[in-house]
Amino acid sequence: MACSNSGTTPFWPLQLSYDVTHLEHAIVKRKEFDGYIASQWIHFVRPEPARPIGTTVQNIPVLLSSLPPVPLATGQTANASGQPVTPADPANWDDTFSLQAKRSLQDALHLVTTFNRGAGVVAAAALGRGLSLSQALAQFHPSHAAVADDLTAFLTPLDATSDSTSSAVVNARFATAAFCTMVETAARAYASKLEARKPVGPRDLLGPVPVVRSFNAELRAALSDLAVVELISVPVDEGSADGRLGATPPLTVPAPIYDLQPGTDIAEVYQPAQPPVNLLAAYLYRSTGATDLEYLCYDDAQAIRESSLTFRGLDCFQLQNATTAVQIVRNRDLGDGVGSAPLSAYLGRFFSALLGSADRSALLVQLEASASYELTSGGPVVRLPINLLPSTAPTGPDGGAPDFVAPPAEALTIWLEPNRKNLGSSALLHFRLVVYGRLSASAQPAPLLKIPDLWLPLTALA
Repeated sequence: MACSNSGTTPFWPLQLSYDVTHLEHAIVKRKEFDGYIASQWIHFVRPEPARPIGTTVQNIPVLLSSLPPVPLATGQTANASGQPVTPADPANWDDTFSLQAKRSLQDALHLVTTFNRGAGVVAAAALGRGLSLSQALAQFHPSHAAVADDLTAFLTPLDATSDSTSSAVVNARFATAAFCTMVETAARAYASKLEARKPVGPRDLLGPVPVVRSFNAELRAALSDLAVVELISVPVDEGSADGRLGATPPLTVPAPIYDLQPGTDIAEVYQPAQPPVNLLAAYLYRSTGATDLEYLCYDDAQAIRESSLTFRGLDCFQLQNATTAVQIVRNRDLGDGVGSAPLSAYLGRFFSALLGSADRSALLVQLEASASYELTSGGPVVRLPINLLPSTAPTGPDGGAPDFVAPPAEALTIWLEPNRKNLGSSALLHFRLVVYGRLSASAQPAPLLKIPDLWLPLTALA
């Protein structure tokens, strides 16, 4: 299949079907011919009617094999957050990053914003360990080709009969030593760079801890072809504790505002009917010059290159500086906007909503998992038990996904890898949930909530 407008078509909606024209039977493995299997074929002169594949339209992804264009962060501005009213207001500031990117619909902008960059980190120059990494690589790059030519010229003629004092062996020794020196210099410089990023001792650390926020900005169509940008949070490893004495409370970073055509359209918060996993925020765009409520349409938004990212109401004592890196990720989500997700995302979102802000220290959760599938189309349904999570305390961040989600999700994912293709498109994952509660530490847990059958289609899993 070919697509003439691949950059504006992330998927093709097709109703797939197949015709049964031949049937293989009498399949016999012949002993006299190793690996040969004999069979016969029946050809249907009048084939049966076409049979659909799946019950709905299938979205066939249109992949782009070319590299995406390089986006640019063209500017950064920092201003006070409006006119101060209370004594706390003068400490608030807004930070805006101007962006420029030409994207296809298979692309999403990946943004990583770092606050308090450089806090608790020793400068590489202060370590006094020779060349910086950029200097070492600058020396390595032009010299590598010459040293590689010497290695080829002097090592190739050597064999077991070569004399250790011959000129060929001596030259090969010098070439090898030169190569080792180059590699060791680059390796030491890289080790110094890693060492420079290690936190210093707790007595030397001052100021707030570094904070990293990572997310994708994805353009969608909603509400009769209006443009919506969804900010999808991407987990990032911010490293271990930075060595300060005592506990450091987590810093709160407000959700960013993503503007298309800054100064022309106003971003308005939008709540999708089917929000994707890890949705941070979503925005519609209303024209500033229109007398009526006129919003930016999806087709027009595809051609816009200028955008901006704004964090408003930052506390200058807790978030003292900010930098943003931007790149384009391609071919990540080519479905119709809802897409699929890993099992851990579905379970995490469900239990985050179910438990909410409840006092989790008094709760225990038991979760049974099984799978069901049809032996034949429309035939008997088989149900297989897969995993049992015994009564477990739902520890984890308040309002977030509890820690117990990861083990059963991983166990089910491992089980599905070899078995998923044999279960068919109508297969389901089933969960039986029981939540227990205790009124005191000495009381026996009693069931508070039972959900006998939560189910999830395998087709919804990434």
